[in-house]
Amino acid sequence: MPGIDTGLKNKVVVVTGGGQGIGLATAEAFAAQEAVVIIADMKGSQGAGAADQLVARGMNVSFLPLDVTSEDGVGEFFENTVPGIFERYVDVLVNNAGVTDDSQLVKIAPDGEVIKMSLAQWRKVIEVNLTGSWLCARDVLPGMIRRRSGVILFASSVIARDGGFGQTNYAASKCGIEGVVASLSREVGKYGVRVNAVAPGYTQTSMMDTVPDDVLAKLAKSAPLRRLGNPGDIANAYVSLASDQSRYITGAVLSVDGGLRV
Repeated sequence: MPGIDTGLKNKVVVVTGGGQGIGLATAEAFAAQEAVVIIADMKGSQGAGAADQLVARGMNVSFLPLDVTSEDGVGEFFENTVPGIFERYVDVLVNNAGVTDDSQLVKIAPDGEVIKMSLAQWRKVIEVNLTGSWLCARDVLPGMIRRRSGVILFASSVIARDGGFGQTNYAASKCGIEGVVASLSREVGKYGVRVNAVAPGYTQTSMMDTVPDDVLAKLAKSAPLRRLGNPGDIANAYVSLASDQSRYITGAVLSVDGGLRV
């Protein structure tokens, strides 16, 4: 956001799942605003490599391992590890970490076999996307409340509203995120903490790698802007919501989907 004072210079920003895709683009976008960025990712080599790439470009980025599904690990990260390194608490948390594990809830094969989405598939997506984001928000908040300042951003999706074939688990996780945003923004607004979400549409990330080209083309045409999103489109939305320019926005879900929600 050249020419605009975002107020993000020297702010400590944690991006979960920041080793690739939207997370990496988000880390880069905040670093471009001269923020102090921490890529938090459970994939050590990937997260460290991503940080090294940005450091080589002169950006203030570091990597710390984090499994968002570990209650103890998240607590240690936000209560001890980060303050121990930076001597202050996190200013902006971007809850970007997420997974998919698609399957129809129930499918009956031609031979009559009943195939169900497994409980493991359900739990995996809910644990990472919803519970993991909830844990990170819970444990980053004490520092924000004490300083009466902070921004927590969540990753929702167009799927929360429109649903997705074979994605009951993913849709549930993203609907849950929007409920958390609505409730948490009411709880912490009095402390000067803002809580918002970004709801991407169909975006060109590794999650789309298994989607056939003809289906991708149809998805692109379904948006009024007639294209898929790219990670930078979503990253810019996170920066905008974290910026001082958005200081009167909380409890919002910003659709970044090429117009799919029109």
